Amino acid sequence: MAIAPLIFDRIVSERQRQQDARDDELVKEYECYPLDSCAADFNGDGLPARFEGAKTYAVTGEIKVIEGKKEVLRLAYDHTDNTLRTHTAVHRENDKARLLIYDGASHKPPLRAAYEWNGEKLVEVKPAGVEEEILSAMAAHDDTGGWNDRAVFRPIKRMLNLGAYYVLFIVAVAIVFHKKLRRSPGNAADSAGATRSKLPDRAV
Repeated sequence: MAIAPLIFDRIVSERQRQQDARDDELVKEYECYPLDSCAADFNGDGLPARFEGAKTYAVTGEIKVIEGKKEVLRLAYDHTDNTLRTHTAVHRENDKARLLIYDGASHKPPLRAAYEWNGEKLVEVKPAGVEEEILSAMAAHDDTGGWNDRAVFRPIKRMLNLGAYYVLFIVAVAIVFHKKLRRSPGNAADSAGATRSKLPDRAV
């Protein structure tokens, strides 16, 4: 019982480490940051779309996606800091490109969406396959997703959980030993002797 929590904690921590590594890998491969580094040909004309981030306030504004001279998508945009912002990624499959957006800064609840060319513009579609993983990975790198838990709260929760378990474990062990000592033969004999000594002598 003493080492079981350590083993369990190690198993859980290793799974979390592997998931963190997978998230880091997906973000590195697919996320385009800063915004103007995004490169994708959505309409198949052989020319990449332009991504523009227009700030209307200090940290907020709009994302514009332009194909040729035509604006094909406009969304709210936020860049409070590196881990609280609008995240964008491009996923290519079967000669088609999709735009993926995770945004918990300017959308409540957070926006997790894929956008695909429908012949006229980019429209929201259901994320498929690895796109769900990419969106989850970008969420894990955002304050509104899992970043605070990963960077701050997870280590604290681990220490608190282990600490609470071992405090209860020590208390339980102490109670068990205390009860055993009270029921030991020596203590029982002493108790019986003390009881007899208190009884009045019988008259002869």
